[in-house]
Amino acid sequence: MSEREIDQDELIHGMLVADDQQAIKILFNKYYRRLFSIVNQYIHNREDTDDLLQDLFIAIWTKRHSLDFKNSIYRYLIKSALNRAKNYKRNKSRSRVNIVNDPAKLETRMLDHPADSALSAEEVNALWKYAQSRMKSKAKTAFLLSRKLSMSYSEIAKTMGISEKAVEKNMSNALKVLREVFKNHFKMVFMACILQLP
Repeated sequence: MSEREIDQDELIHGMLVADDQQAIKILFNKYYRRLFSIVNQYIHNREDTDDLLQDLFIAIWTKRHSLDFKNSIYRYLIKSALNRAKNYKRNKSRSRVNIVNDPAKLETRMLDHPADSALSAEEVNALWKYAQSRMKSKAKTAFLLSRKLSMSYSEIAKTMGISEKAVEKNMSNALKVLREVFKNHFKMVFMACILQLP
């Protein structure tokens, strides 16, 4: 690793420790495409690759004060991304119902049997993933930054490089998708469940 790369890593690490949200934006812009190419070759699913990587960057921000990048940030990101991909494949192979590949079938079952609300955690998670897949990219990012990182609209606007009005519109669009997917289940406890999902 060159001295320039070491300096950049130290700068980004310092920004993370100092709670500077621009650090995540820098990491995302610098490494997302490379990580996407590596992970997607492993799991062969573009939407799930995007989800895994968004979760990775959110986890980095959440754990920013305890992270130890050791040799380089890029190596840390590759290792973390591949570990998530391996977990994804392992969990997918263990799934008792193949709803991750076709969560629309679960939504159809819910519509056919709205009284049956006894869904497993796996089914709720599949619906959550399905809802995310139906969201536009910016809407999904705004929603995750709000719900998982507890960012305000102004913080989300700065992180995403958009106006607060645009954040409001994207949040509204994300919530509309969630209401459509979950409309026949969990009307009272939906948000509590969604905040606990991985």
